[in-house]
Amino acid sequence: MIPISDAADIAEKRTLRQVIIFGWDGRETFITTFGGTDWDSAGAASAANRIKDQWDWPANTIVEGERVQKLYNRIAELETQLATAVKQCADAGDAAFAAHCPFVGDYIVEAMGLGVKEGAAAWRSK
Repeated sequence: MIPISDAADIAEKRTLRQVIIFGWDGRETFITTFGGTDWDSAGAASAANRIKDQWDWPANTIVEGERVQKLYNRIAELETQLATAVKQCADAGDAAFAAHCPFVGDYIVEAMGLGVKEGAAAWRSK
């Protein structure tokens, strides 16, 4: 096994954003990845997984690290928030249309609770 700290040391010493280390002890092959940021960590892990796939490693060895999984979780969370915001926009747009509102955009902003302090039109002009 190759400690991630070894890969981190190489990255620091060589000023690298991503490091992938392969090792073989005579029986098993080991792969360790490191990325200085969550995105770089995801990139290194993804590259290592592609290599494992090319080498026909068992599917259970092609896994995502904790940092990568956190990114996927955050993406899912943001997708949910975006879907909620789009639904709120659609609902507010429908309500504005039904009320014959001439300023649908302002109506949507207000319905979403935005621009309360400065007014919808001022908020939208930022």
